[in-house]
Amino acid sequence: MDGLRLVEETDWNLKGDLLTGKGKNGFAVTKQEFGGPFEFQVWVKSIVNGGIHFYRQDSNHGIEVQCFNLPDSTNPTGSLYGIAPAKRIASVDEEWFLLQIFADGPNAMVMVNGERVSETNALKPPYKGGMAFQQHTPGSTIWYRGAQVKEVKWR
Repeated sequence: MDGLRLVEETDWNLKGDLLTGKGKNGFAVTKQEFGGPFEFQVWVKSIVNGGIHFYRQDSNHGIEVQCFNLPDSTNPTGSLYGIAPAKRIASVDEEWFLLQIFADGPNAMVMVNGERVSETNALKPPYKGGMAFQQHTPGSTIWYRGAQVKEVKWR
């Protein structure tokens, strides 16, 4: 990924392939934009509400994939937030888990620890934008490790 720009007030720290977000609510957004078809994968350790946003543009937060299992949540980890909730919880908060997002235009699928947990074929344009790492709980910390994007046909 070609650098990050910081949005809002989270304190971000990048050491090697480990991105740590703490403090206030905010995003670290890739300067590079991605369209489909692609696979994005990252290891996540969340003890707070966070997420990965794809197809993110300045005027549009993009599509959020939830990275936290709030008690009684309608959008647990792996949900395409507000679009397609995860069918089951496949991760444990406070432990590293592998998150994979496959996207191609209106189609998206999310896998958590190798298990398909959500999918849709009803995303709205634009179908291109940055990848954003979110820290959404003031006073807390979230970790992202080994993030990578690659072009891949999956349908």
